[in-house]
Amino acid sequence: MAETGANRYHQEINHASQCQCRQAAASQLFKARQEFLKLDSLPESCRPMTASDGYAIQEPLVEKLLCVDGARRLGYKIGATNPAARDMLGTGEPFAGVLISNFCHASP
Repeated sequence: MAETGANRYHQEINHASQCQCRQAAASQLFKARQEFLKLDSLPESCRPMTASDGYAIQEPLVEKLLCVDGARRLGYKIGATNPAARDMLGTGEPFAGVLISNFCHASP
């Protein structure tokens, strides 16, 4: 089935809107992190609905964090690896995150 110009236009608008929401969410999370603010939640329109949505927000957030005070990407971490942690966090699967030098400390 051929894609019409109108369908393609609406898909492009939807994609642009999703990108704007992801950037807005990343900016809010970055500001909260920098200013030590507690966020009750992201605006409903920008809340991730899937793990993929969450990772799409995490990517620009990490890029913002890496621009502060010479931060470096050290590696990755995995959260919610056991059922009790997943239940507590309300997730059905483990998730990955980036270890950033500014938020890591040497152990004694």
